[in-house]
Amino acid sequence: CDTCPALTREGLTCPGDSICSAVSTRQRQCREAYCPTGTMTVNGGVEVTSLTCSGQGTWVDAMGTVYTAAQCEVMSCQACTTLGNADIPCPMGRICEAPLERVGKEGNSIKSLTYF
Repeated sequence: CDTCPALTREGLTCPGDSICSAVSTRQRQCREAYCPTGTMTVNGGVEVTSLTCSGQGTWVDAMGTVYTAAQCEVMSCQACTTLGNADIPCPMGRICEAPLERVGKEGNSIKSLTYF
């Protein structure tokens, strides 16, 4: 069950609010394709948890459906709205500021509320 061809991304499109990448594989009893983060989307826009290399050399889901293309989709932080603190009470004795934003790995914005 290790004779499966590499999964391509052929025919798949990346949603505008997502960052898409190739799936990862790991060795189990049979090779498994999975997404370390995000959602796996396969042929036809179907979401699956993982795919397993079958004894027939094909990638199949838990129901036995065969797929040839897959990708990992993670929602981009660019789609996140700006955080505010207008309705959040500031703890007594603290000075509260508006949320800060910094760029994290893969260019995603990380937003957090800061108390001093």
